Amino acid sequence: MRKFFALLPLTLCVVYAQAKIITVNNNPNSAGMYTSIQSAHDAASVGDTLLIQASPSSYGTLSLIKRLVLIGEGHTNVRGTGYSSQLDNLYIDSSLTAPPPVVSGTRVIGLYINSSINCHNTSGPFANNVIIERCRVESYVYMYGNNWNFRNCVLSNPRIYGGSKGAIFSNNIIGYIYSDNQNTPRNIIIQNNLFLSNYYQFLQYLNTGTLLNNIFYSGPNSGTAITINYTTTNLVFTSNMNSEASTTITLPGAGNSGTNNLNNTLPGFVETISTNFNGYGYWNSYSWKLASTSLGHNYGTDGKDIGIYGGLYPWTDAMFSGNPGLPYIVSLDVQNAVVKPGDKVKFNVKAKSFGY
Repeated sequence: MRKFFALLPLTLCVVYAQAKIITVNNNPNSAGMYTSIQSAHDAASVGDTLLIQASPSSYGTLSLIKRLVLIGEGHTNVRGTGYSSQLDNLYIDSSLTAPPPVVSGTRVIGLYINSSINCHNTSGPFANNVIIERCRVESYVYMYGNNWNFRNCVLSNPRIYGGSKGAIFSNNIIGYIYSDNQNTPRNIIIQNNLFLSNYYQFLQYLNTGTLLNNIFYSGPNSGTAITINYTTTNLVFTSNMNSEASTTITLPGAGNSGTNNLNNTLPGFVETISTNFNGYGYWNSYSWKLASTSLGHNYGTDGKDIGIYGGLYPWTDAMFSGNPGLPYIVSLDVQNAVVKPGDKVKFNVKAKSFGY
C-alpha cells in the first residue's frame, strides 16, 4: 500500500463547473500547473479560479485585468507549517478594459498580501463588486470602485478614494478606515468588526454610513485618547462599544447620530490583554471573545455578541489562519501496488475541512 499526501484544496467542481480550475504552486518539485501566479492569470479566462498553494516563498506581485476567483490556503501558519499563500501586492487594474471593466466581480479568498491591494485606475471605469474574504492585508487597501465587500479579514488600513461608495465591512479585525474626501457620501456599512489601535483614529473623514455592533478598542488601560471619529459626518452608530476612558470621546459624536452605544466601557474579553498592547499588531495574540459577563455579550442588534463573533459572518478559529473553509485531501492510499494495463487503480482517500 502506498500513501500520498496533498495540500491543495479539493476543487469546487459543482460551484465552478463552467469555469476552469488552475493550480499554482511554487514549492520545489510541485505538481501545480503553474509556478508563476502571473502566468496562471494570463492563461486564465474570465471567471476561472486560481488555487494558490501555501508556500514559504511569496508569489510576488499579481496584476489582475480580468474577473477571477483567487483562492489561497490561508494567510497565516497554514496547518502549522508556517507557510501562507502570499502575494507582495495585488493590483486590480480596470484601466485596460472597456466599460464595464472585466475585473468587476473578482473574489479573493485566503491570501496574505504582505504589502497592499491597489486599484490602478483612479479615474474610472472602476472595479466594482469585489469581494475580499479571509485575507490579511499588511498595508493599505486602495479602493476605487463601488460595493466592495470585506468579511472575516485582517486589514491594517482600508482606504476609500474617488467617488467610491457602498463598501461593506463585516466581521473583520481592522486598524482604521480612511476616506480621501470628507464631502463625498460613502454609503458605507460597518458591522461586527473589531477595531484595534492605540495611535490612529479609527474612522477618518467618513461621510454617510451605518455602523452596527462594532468594538473600538485602544488597550486595557483605555487611557490613550484615540478619537473614534475624526472629521466624520452623517454616520449612524447603533450598539457599538467604545473603550475610551476619556469622557470627551463618545459615540456617536458631533455631526453623527445613533442609539444604544456603550461609551467608556472596557469590552471584557475572556483573556487578560497585555498592558504592552500596541493596537493592530496584536490581532492574533488573543481570541477577542467576550466573556459572558461583558456588557457586549448578546448586546448586538441581532441579539448576539457585538464584535467579530456575532453578526452575519461569525468568526471561528479557522479565520485566524485565513483557511478558506474548503475540504483538503489528508491522505490517499493506493490499495493495489501493481496495476496491469487496463486494470483499475483502487484507493482510499481521506479529507477534512478546517471549518468554514
